[in-house]
Amino acid sequence: ALQLACEADPKDPRKLVDLAWAYLTSGNEVDAPIKASEALEVDPANGDAHAILGLDFARRKNLPRAREELEKAIDGKTRFQFRVHSALGNIALKDGDKQRAVDLLEKAREVSPRAGAGHPPGKNLHYQLHDLYNELGKEDLAIRRMEDLAEFAVEKIMNRVDHRVADALDSRLLL
Repeated sequence: ALQLACEADPKDPRKLVDLAWAYLTSGNEVDAPIKASEALEVDPANGDAHAILGLDFARRKNLPRAREELEKAIDGKTRFQFRVHSALGNIALKDGDKQRAVDLLEKAREVSPRAGAGHPPGKNLHYQLHDLYNELGKEDLAIRRMEDLAEFAVEKIMNRVDHRVADALDSRLLL
């Protein structure tokens, strides 16, 4: 549907970005940057297109270009704030700038603490912040991030949903 919408209106940057994002998040590493670049041809300041290019450069380990595009994304008011700040934080960490990494990862957490509990898979944002705070000697903040994780962990949310479903089923069975 997105592809057809882009074909019908190939100069609509929003449609191009939506298609690029769909490609990026589904693992289509070839078409995502192409569609993002097409969006930038129409709207050079499009923050979402810069975000997609930046995330693609980060995936390909081209960190200088990733940083450049991700910073343009922030300036362009991207919708993908969580992913952009998270990626910039990880780039800062790879550069050895732990304090900047914390600042950027905290911005990502502020944008979406729930997303931070599940992204990136494995060692999520809250764990990354916990470890960084411990390395910086800020144990109180490290503990706070683990408390946050307990609040927003996917497992806890699913448990809440399971209880609501069970309660709803119980109430129907009692009727």
